[in-house]
Order: sequence, then structure tokens, then C-alpha cells
Amino acid sequence: MIKEIFVATGVVSVLLLGFPAAVGASGVDAVFRCEIDRFGGGKPTSEGGGGWLPAQTYFEFSDDWRQVQVIDSRVVTSREGKAEAKVKQLKDGRLKFKWRISRPTSLDIWTPVGFRAEVDPQAKTGVMRAKVSLGYHSRIRGDLKCEQIAQSEIPGLDQLQY
Repeated sequence: MIKEIFVATGVVSVLLLGFPAAVGASGVDAVFRCEIDRFGGGKPTSEGGGGWLPAQTYFEFSDDWRQVQVIDSRVVTSREGKAEAKVKQLKDGRLKFKWRISRPTSLDIWTPVGFRAEVDPQAKTGVMRAKVSLGYHSRIRGDLKCEQIAQSEIPGLDQLQY
């Protein structure tokens, strides 16, 4: 019963308020800078689950909130060099998306890494998870604390946090 109330409240607030500072309507870009509090993977918190998650990431959403580009140190140094994903809007207003890149292990073996994120654009919070295919099936996770920024505030590739 309580869960249904929270879902209904979230849906109503998104319908009434819309997404924060929608692109085009107010001139504010749909870009979020998120700090990641990393943990998991059987590693100390300081190592953030073996270093698979970055300390900070940027999510740049399309005008209609259906696509997102992920920009962070793990993505730009991957084999692919970029990551884009389709966005699914959940009933409570959160945005859910996933992407896959290839990263080297500590033994310099390239391995696929799957990432999933859920972002609440109203509360500016979320969670990011990673799953490494090469014998590292531990749960790797980080809590997101985000702020909405202008597109011009996304740093150059050489200025991303590692």
C-alpha cells in the first residue's frame, strides 16, 4: 500500500512539475554531474570495488530524455571511447539506462564491463552498478549525488577525474 502511494506521488509530481529545467523550455541543459560514493566488489571503500567505477561521471540527456551520453574517465579510456544509451522512464519519474564498454584488467586483459544507472532528476540522486564478465562477478555499486549543470561545464577529456 505504501509503495503504491509513493509511486503515485512520484508520477503526479513528474506530470505536474515535469523534468527539472527541461531543455529548450528554460534554456538550461539536461546535463548532470554526479559524484559517485563507490563500494562493493570485496574491496575497501577507498578502492571503490576494484576501481571499476569512476569517482565522477556526467550524463548528457537528449532534448526528449530518451537518449543519454555517458562521459567519464572509464568511458573515454575504453576501447569504444564513448558510451550512449537508451533511457527508460520509470513510473516514479526515475530514469534508467545501461551501457557496455571494454576495460583492461590489472593484468592488462581487455574485458567487457556492463554498467547500469538509475537517476532521479528531481532529487538529483541515483545509483550506478557495474558487472565485470571476467571472473569478477561481485556486486560493484556506487551511490550518485548529482547536480544539474550547463553543457559548457563538462570538462575536456584531459580534465576528467580518474
